[in-house]
Amino acid sequence: MSVPGLMDKNIREIDEQYRKAEGLVSIDDIERFMKIYNIGKGPLSLAIGFGEITISRYLEG
Repeated sequence: MSVPGLMDKNIREIDEQYRKAEGLVSIDDIERFMKIYNIGKGPLSLAIGFGEITISRYLEG
């Protein structure tokens, strides 16, 4: 038997801990940056030299 949503919560927690341990930028940091500078995922990716959908994929995990 499993609790609905528990697996998703565990995956998010593992992802967050991994990003912190490796010194990676958090999803919250990227979203905050996008809001402050009013920039979308595609333009942000291009501005920092990545492919257009890289930030989208990063935010989706």
